Amino acid sequence: MRGISARVLRCLPLNAPDLRVLVLASVISAAGCTGGGGGTTADAGPDAGPDAGPVAPPRPDGGLGLTANDVAILYALTDAGAGPLVALNEGGHVLLSEQTFKLLGDRDAGAPFLIEAPGRDMLYPLLRVSSIRLDACAGTKEPAAATACKPELRLAVQIYDEGLQSFGDAAVHLFYSLDEPAMVQAVKRLRGLRSPPAAPLGVHPGLAAEGADGGVSASLRELLRACCSQSNLTRLTFMATGRSGNNWFFHRLDRQPDGSFLHLAEESGGFTELSGDEQLRDGVPFGRPEFPDELLTTASIDALDGGALHAAADKLRALENPRLTVADESRCDSCHVASTALNYVLERRGPLGPLPSEYPRRLAVAPGLAPGLSNLHAFSYFGRQPTVSARAANEVERVLEYLDSERFWSTLSVAARIELAQ
Repeated sequence: MRGISARVLRCLPLNAPDLRVLVLASVISAAGCTGGGGGTTADAGPDAGPDAGPVAPPRPDGGLGLTANDVAILYALTDAGAGPLVALNEGGHVLLSEQTFKLLGDRDAGAPFLIEAPGRDMLYPLLRVSSIRLDACAGTKEPAAATACKPELRLAVQIYDEGLQSFGDAAVHLFYSLDEPAMVQAVKRLRGLRSPPAAPLGVHPGLAAEGADGGVSASLRELLRACCSQSNLTRLTFMATGRSGNNWFFHRLDRQPDGSFLHLAEESGGFTELSGDEQLRDGVPFGRPEFPDELLTTASIDALDGGALHAAADKLRALENPRLTVADESRCDSCHVASTALNYVLERRGPLGPLPSEYPRRLAVAPGLAPGLSNLHAFSYFGRQPTVSARAANEVERVLEYLDSERFWSTLSVAARIELAQ
């Protein structure tokens, strides 16, 4: 039976008994319309009788009203320090257990520590959420054509230095699966942030404007408590940093049927930048066909003719394009290096014009947030520098388009549409 959990009923206002009855009626109706396999419940047609259950409301005019800064929240670093930032264990609510985090550095697990420095085994209490992102149809190039979608919330987590009021370079990426009730709850809570529609993607304007006890910060804490926990954590990836400060290591751990997490050694990778000069690039090549190694050193970039330069840059545009490259099917190091490599090429050789694989993004990004030479972040922090890569911005626009589409609306149950039509 495809039903609605008690969580959704609890989210409805207590002074709306009629709506509660209507949602409950849709659950009962679904029980009679769905086979044992749990398929999608069909809407009642125009000729349905009086006992057919509630009729699904149409998609709201103008869509769901979400903005870029609603579905992609980049926390602000303010004078309030760590106050607005969410820890991994607050009041017993666990986003990532310390036991799971300690797989980083566990020899049997085969994963390295998050950093190579004194205190590397005592980082868990220092970790804070630096960003939150919603994807209603993750792991697919074309959500509108997908036979089934996998909604998820993704968190970036970094070491927070209270004294410097900044984040460390290393980062952990947490993936939380959402069932339909949880996704509906997440959308409603994010919509409640009411971010300015014209604001470019960047540090969340509400978080930047408020202190430690602001309403946006409190709402996001409630969102994470409601929708993210160790129980629905499906994957963690991380970018570890080495002793020298110029090398980064990417690793992935996936949840197993017994709830444990397995380090996937075959998905590991890394990148080393040998140059300490921001004007010169001297990256160690990957040796993979999907990445243009000729764009990793200044000497080879300068030597390319126009045609070869455009062809190489187009490979990076393909890595940035969620319609051409699914993150699940590409290596983390390639994706994270793509934007910083292309930004350097554009600074060095000038504008290249439109490229065949370029994502036609219309979404505006706040100025000054593109990753620099040694900044491999996508939607998180490089010290005190907030970062939004081209890949991250492209994904955010695609998420917004899908959430506002008739296709997304048609995949929802009647009860979910009633919820979101409010």
